[in-house]
Amino acid sequence: MSQSTRWLVVVAVCLGTACGGGGAEDDYGFDFQWQPDLVAQDGQTTVPEVAVCTPECGQRTCGPDGCEGLCGNCFSLEGAMDNTLCMEDGQCCQPDCAGKECGENGCGGNCGACEAQSSCVEGVCVPDCVPDCQGQDCGPDSCGGECGYCDDWDTCNYEGLCIPNCAPDCEDKECGSDGCDGKCGTCTGGDKCYDGVCGPCVIDCQDKECGFDGCAGTCGACPENGKCDNGQCECKYGHVESPDGNACWPECPEGAVNDPESGECECPVGRHWAPEETGCWEDCPEGADNDPGTGECVCPDGLEWSPEGDACWPVCADNSHWVPDSEMCECVEGALIGLDGESCVLECAPGSHVDQGVCVCDEGALFDEAALECLVPPVYCDLGSATYALPDAFESQRFERTFADSEMHPIINDVTTGLTWMGCDAGQTGSDCTQGSLSLKKPAAAAAFCADSEWGGHDDWK
Repeated sequence: MSQSTRWLVVVAVCLGTACGGGGAEDDYGFDFQWQPDLVAQDGQTTVPEVAVCTPECGQRTCGPDGCEGLCGNCFSLEGAMDNTLCMEDGQCCQPDCAGKECGENGCGGNCGACEAQSSCVEGVCVPDCVPDCQGQDCGPDSCGGECGYCDDWDTCNYEGLCIPNCAPDCEDKECGSDGCDGKCGTCTGGDKCYDGVCGPCVIDCQDKECGFDGCAGTCGACPENGKCDNGQCECKYGHVESPDGNACWPECPEGAVNDPESGECECPVGRHWAPEETGCWEDCPEGADNDPGTGECVCPDGLEWSPEGDACWPVCADNSHWVPDSEMCECVEGALIGLDGESCVLECAPGSHVDQGVCVCDEGALFDEAALECLVPPVYCDLGSATYALPDAFESQRFERTFADSEMHPIINDVTTGLTWMGCDAGQTGSDCTQGSLSLKKPAAAAAFCADSEWGGHDDWK
């Protein structure tokens, strides 16, 4: 039981007994003193208000609770309590130093510190300067350190190599190497050192067109996009030497040439740039196009090359060719115009003949567009002459129309000659010839049709 609770109990006890000003002891052994301010002037007893604090943590798992307590504690990865890991949002942060030797740990701390002359780069300590001791035994490493040290009996020369100790030799020398790691002297006034003696500089550009002249100048400069190689100018990769040798021009794609003035790549006359300027394609005649794969000129579908190969003409039917002047297909020499009036044939079909270079049907026959043949007109079978046609005076009074069988097939009698014909055209039936369909027949087929027919009670039609 807290002290505040005990105090309330004491008050309750005092109200029930006659409490004096002296001290007393409650049932729990807690000493208390009578508090005069609990009794008001009107004789009524009052209890002072006691402030109560309620912790407020909400979603917080660590940090102050607002009542001088904590919402919880944080622990390190090693299991030790570490409340410095509590973030402002009241959540414990777990440091992340996996694969790191330096840099931030994600919780406001560090994963480690780098040594002097090194920096932290993406969690790894990297030297600020990389020592360079390649090919050296001794001497500076370019980072303030040493590549190594020579034995007492050796000396580190200017190349970083340990060489046996030597005595400098400058006898009869005023310049050049002393044989060890030093020089016998330095030439002045533009002189050069020749075999240990200073003398005027001698320019040497023999067989050179560029590069160092041996003194303080050059033997010449190379043109733009050129380079000097062993005293000779060469064009850089992707360039070619101009005809006069004074310039380096760009190397052109297949089919292109360099402009003689500017050196730029261009297509010659009769050719043009391919897509993306990957080469030059031939200029095609009217009606032709460049093949997208090879660049060659080809005729589109439905067209073909002219005999000279300089134009694309429409593809004509057999035995015909395109005539540019008339802009149409015409029959070749010796060919005839067919029965359809459009095709070209070398000879007319059976049942037709030539009339001024055109195939026409023989007399008494008609052209059937479906069959593309000459066929006999509607057939009338008779019982005697087999002429397959009625006389022109069909409607005159010499002819009579009768029905001689149960199927009401009409027949026509010639009163004058006694000839009898079928009353309907070949292929048609019915008393009024409205049934069936009209049929054209070749002469041989017409005769067979009549011979096989049964009509009007007769089976001997011709």
